[in-house]
Amino acid sequence: MKKVLLYIFLCVSILTSCDRSKPYTINGSFDIPMELNMGDTIIQREKFEGLSVYLLDLDGEKIDSTLVDEDEKFCFEGNVSENNAFFSVIDLGFAQEIFAIEPGEITMTITEEGILTYGTAINDGINDVNSQIDELAEDFNNKLTAMETDETGTPSDSLLMPVWTDFNDKCNTLLNTLYEQNSENLLGVYIVNMMTSSAQSSAEFDQILEEYSDYVKDSPMITVHRNYLQQLEARQEYMEMMRDSQLSEEEQDSDVVEVE
Repeated sequence: MKKVLLYIFLCVSILTSCDRSKPYTINGSFDIPMELNMGDTIIQREKFEGLSVYLLDLDGEKIDSTLVDEDEKFCFEGNVSENNAFFSVIDLGFAQEIFAIEPGEITMTITEEGILTYGTAINDGINDVNSQIDELAEDFNNKLTAMETDETGTPSDSLLMPVWTDFNDKCNTLLNTLYEQNSENLLGVYIVNMMTSSAQSSAEFDQILEEYSDYVKDSPMITVHRNYLQQLEARQEYMEMMRDSQLSEEEQDSDVVEVE
């Protein structure tokens, strides 16, 4: 009986610790030279001191904001539990990036190439996924460059398709393997969102999602992706309706006979 009670106590303790809010810190800095090479011209950039930096949710609503200090650094602080970690958007005005807000010290470095976020489990995991995909893409591009081409500079389908199929299969195998290891956390959500990027409609999107966990299906990132596709469909339907209406009016005008 004592062993059973001890086991229950440990389970409750673990669940409680995951739900308990813990501090997070976002430390941002700029690694952009003061002199920028713009083709044949070198320009002197302005300091980023005083620049407004925003934290947004995935719908674009403001969560928090701060200003870049005289050392061109900025900081956000807050509390979040491991179970309630979430995706946010850092908005600098000239650049945006999605990242995970989770317990720990999150470091952001803004460079000429973009925004690098690291230091916590999910954000480091995202970087690792992207790095592995980049390696596969580089291998694909190297093979593509080495192919013989026709007079238009395009390789034949017989050469291209096997290489493309191999690249696509390797990407899917990698992402599926990583998803299986992260099906109940934000990294799994990020991976599935990548895998649904080819969906051309909300129906196709939901069909792809069928095999994934409810945690992923119900996540805000997936909901925003679905809403975006539905908005595109509604806009397309509206444009087609307006086009049909205009064609109908033109046909009616052409049927009018002038009476002198």
